[in-house]
Amino acid sequence: MHKRVNLFFTFLVFIFLSFAIIMLQKAHVFDPVLGLFEKITAPFQKITLQVFNFPGQLLTNNEIKKLKDENAVLLKKLTAQKTIEEDNKALKDQFETKLPVSLRLLPVNIIGSPSFVPGLSMPEYFVIDHGLSSGIKTGQAVIFKDNVVGKIIKVSSNIAIVNLLTSESSSFTVKTLETQALGVIKGQGNGEMTLDNVLLSDKLQNSDAVITKGDFDINGTGYPQDLVIGKIVSIEKKPSSLFQTASVKSLLNFNKLSTIFVVMGYKE
Repeated sequence: MHKRVNLFFTFLVFIFLSFAIIMLQKAHVFDPVLGLFEKITAPFQKITLQVFNFPGQLLTNNEIKKLKDENAVLLKKLTAQKTIEEDNKALKDQFETKLPVSLRLLPVNIIGSPSFVPGLSMPEYFVIDHGLSSGIKTGQAVIFKDNVVGKIIKVSSNIAIVNLLTSESSSFTVKTLETQALGVIKGQGNGEMTLDNVLLSDKLQNSDAVITKGDFDINGTGYPQDLVIGKIVSIEKKPSSLFQTASVKSLLNFNKLSTIFVVMGYKE
């Protein structure tokens, strides 16, 4: 009986304390103590949370890295595929072109054009990915389809420099296709060319094609004949001058070229 009284008394005390705690919580009496407790335990909670979350974060980071790596590989493959397609198209177009003569051509890739600034200047020369080890030498002509690109001016073991026909240092003998007027094509820089030294007695006409007269030699250097330089876009003829001149525009867009061809000689 005594034990039942004690148990009942304990139960009443418990009920009273619970009721008191609830009332004190509602009155925010414990807020300072709880705030201090939270402040003390917050770092430990943060560490605990990081420890439990770390495997998930590690997995997420690994997945992100894997996706990035896969995307990089895919982009590389797409770029390589695009390059192959462009090279194959250039080769197909080149060897379907009916050149004036049967030439041995070496396809090369443009790997640089240091003087070219998009929107400000045109290319003056190209750096290509073949050199002495491929049989390239100074003076060889460089073409695309049946159009002149320029001439090799410097060679090392594995690269070479192509001076474009529009460069200010470019000059060689040409003729017009329709009227057969002779002259000298001179690069003016920034994509421009001038047909000079044409006798007043010779006839020039707009839109006439300008082609190489040919100075190809036994060493395989120089320009073969009848390669396309461009077309006449304007003519200047003064009776008081010894010669007439014309502005000539290349048919090539040098900014878009990627694969070009070095003339290695005639086919045997």
